[in-house]
Order: sequence, then C-alpha cells, then structure tokens
Amino acid sequence: MFFRLILQLAMADKSEILIKFGQNLRNIRESKKMTVQQLDALTAIDHSEISKLENGKKSLELMTILKLCKGLQIKADQLIPSTIIDMID
Repeated sequence: MFFRLILQLAMADKSEILIKFGQNLRNIRESKKMTVQQLDALTAIDHSEISKLENGKKSLELMTILKLCKGLQIKADQLIPSTIIDMID
C-alpha cells in the first residue's frame, strides 16, 4: 500500500499535496523541538532541501521519505496522514 501511495503521489496534482506534506513535516519537526539543521544532521538531507520540502517547493522521493521517518523517529503514516492520502484522485 505504501508504494502504491508513492506512485499515486507522483501522478496527482502535486502543488496542494506538497504544501500539506510540507506543513505536516514542519509541524512534526517543531513538535520535536528540532531545527532544520538538526534534522539535516540526522538524515543527511541538506537543510536547504528540507526547507524546500517544508515550503512545498520540492517533490519527494521514496528514500527521502524513509530518511525523514528515520530521522524524526516516526512511522510513514505519521508523515503522510490520511488527510494527504484523501487528496489523491
């Protein structure tokens, strides 16, 4: 199911989905009292790329999602909640 979701995300209208994802990513990071630079150190995703993700300016790849989940110590469904999944046609 998770990989099907990634495929559907790639085909969906990305702008609104990416904005929602970015807002969720920022909320999770901030709830853990973590800076973008700290998340960079934990995930090896450059802080400028994390910023682009949080602002809905960058599409995601599966490995990016997995690194973020590992760095934030969360499950994928926390990073991509049903409210985002429901936006997919």
